[in-house]
Amino acid sequence: MMPQVQSLRLVLNNQCNFKCFYCFNEGYPKNIKEHSQHVDIEHYLNVIDYLHKKHGLRKVKLTGGEPFLFSSINDLIKEIVLRFPDINLGITTNGSQPERIKQLLLQDYSSNVKINVSLPSVDRNNFKIITGTDYLDRVLTSIELLVSEIV
Repeated sequence: MMPQVQSLRLVLNNQCNFKCFYCFNEGYPKNIKEHSQHVDIEHYLNVIDYLHKKHGLRKVKLTGGEPFLFSSINDLIKEIVLRFPDINLGITTNGSQPERIKQLLLQDYSSNVKINVSLPSVDRNNFKIITGTDYLDRVLTSIELLVSEIV
């Protein structure tokens, strides 16, 4: 009997535009270089296909770094949704890329994707301390885009 692999956390890249102290306290250097940006989406799709057919994969979570910094994110999402309609697809994002999120939401398949936004604080000063950025407004814009799609 083949073991079941029902859930896959797919790390698309290690690039992130935040400098959160909790990531760096876990050993990630602040000057980390991008290594996986060159991976073709077909490679990811082949892994998903294999695990789906052979091991019962039912859930895929796209993460990073920041997955919306992955250049082919929307193409990858589209292909996962179209090729594997029974897979539950989610993305965890820091919300710093409202333009890319809006591009996704404009697609007819976007309702099949669950997006989780990490919001470390709504207090601007605390947000800056935690993330090392002043992107609170960008994150809130992303959340507003997502909420407006739901309502």
